Amino acid sequence: MLEAEIPNQRAGSNSDGSRISVAIVGTGMAGLVTAYLLRNDENQKFDIEVFESQDALSLNAEGETIKSENGRETFHISHPMRVFDDGYYKHMTLMYKHLGIKCDPLKFLFSYSFIPKALPSPETQSDQAQEELAQPKVSFLYSSNNHRLPPLRPGGQGFLSWLWELIYVAFFFGWFSLACFWIDARKDDQLETLEEYFNRVRLPRHFVYRYILPPFATLSTCNHAEMLSFPAHDIVQYVRRTYRAPHYLVREGTQIVEDTLSKGLNIRLGARVTSVRPTGSSVMVCWESTSSASELAGEKIPPMSSCQRTFDRVILAVPPNIVGAIFEPLREETSLLPTRSVESLIHTDASTLPNIYSEPVKAQTTSREEVEWGHFRSTVESTESIHEHPSSYIITTCPILPIDPSKVVRRSYFTRTLRTPQSRAVVNRIFDKSATPDGQAADKPAGWRNGEGNVFLVGSWCWDGMVLLEGCVVSAMRAAEDFGVKVPWAQS
Repeated sequence: MLEAEIPNQRAGSNSDGSRISVAIVGTGMAGLVTAYLLRNDENQKFDIEVFESQDALSLNAEGETIKSENGRETFHISHPMRVFDDGYYKHMTLMYKHLGIKCDPLKFLFSYSFIPKALPSPETQSDQAQEELAQPKVSFLYSSNNHRLPPLRPGGQGFLSWLWELIYVAFFFGWFSLACFWIDARKDDQLETLEEYFNRVRLPRHFVYRYILPPFATLSTCNHAEMLSFPAHDIVQYVRRTYRAPHYLVREGTQIVEDTLSKGLNIRLGARVTSVRPTGSSVMVCWESTSSASELAGEKIPPMSSCQRTFDRVILAVPPNIVGAIFEPLREETSLLPTRSVESLIHTDASTLPNIYSEPVKAQTTSREEVEWGHFRSTVESTESIHEHPSSYIITTCPILPIDPSKVVRRSYFTRTLRTPQSRAVVNRIFDKSATPDGQAADKPAGWRNGEGNVFLVGSWCWDGMVLLEGCVVSAMRAAEDFGVKVPWAQS
């Protein structure tokens, strides 16, 4: 086993001016923001090493740079798409402004369509039935923040049918919005789920499954049953903070964010961390080197070597299932935090797009302003989301209908952390700062807390909110403050 030791200093005891060694495991948004903040500390007291199991940084690992059909323009497709607003993503917006990252406002037109039942086999249905199921009719078109009023009418939908659907959606969407602003989620011992909240405010099941679950399941990249198990508190707060907030997209794509945050960092690529163990005042990190990219300057680490090194502090910026696999004190509790693997594709199979208008009418509809199309195609169980990128490429996440394999440019799988009232309670306990010095609050259950043994957690799941990029930034800011580092974009 190759061992590369560095001088160790008890974490936090920097009074003699010695430096503090920090390992950061993971190169998503949380890991890179944390590394950026520590590296730019005004006291310059941290020696940072970043570990990434892949051969590329994970924040933009699945992005794709492509040329337009005429070959004159180059597009960067962030995969998954990184649209945000300045209501819910308050701290991420401030960070982008501090970093000088340009963001452009973005407007969407969304279509809603519903497949009423599972797809039967071709042998048991007529050709017409197959066609109707393959391309279910669009029932409604919605513009982000209602920037197009009245809403557009889908092609092929009669006026009276459209008018009835418009009245129905407007009434119950208004009902849902008012409920979120005026009726809080219950805060008893057994926290209220989203399904329980919907029942309490008496939203019709038809409306919930056709119009509420599709966008929220897309946002959280989960199926409908998983979405209904989310804490109602998450959704209520999200609706309040995003109301009328405009959408934005980073002008040069996620690649510029990754490049800016990672500049000047010591990063070990192809270094799969296998265990993190507190040892006295230090923390031992063990990893497997899968390529020469895991070497830092002056090192010679043969591929497929087992390595270890001690650090003063370690920050885990990975999903909870990986935390549990490499950090024994949280193995049991992280098993209570559900995760799922999500499939997303970049492709050119236009046959999967819903028939809203003929192409000339569709182009005329969006030609007056910068608008991008998004589509929610649902069954009772799940929703597939489709984004029509300006480059003519299509991004489909959680696909339901088959996509021609010959037209797939990139197929990706990524892990998403889900939320339940139980997992919310676990996360809040881990980050509860009301603990006594021996790690246990007087009226709180015992268990590992963030920072014990000089191990810290950051990530989209490491806060009391939706598992989104804002959680990455907020948890990274909290870690920096725990290290005594000032966050330059933090508001007083």
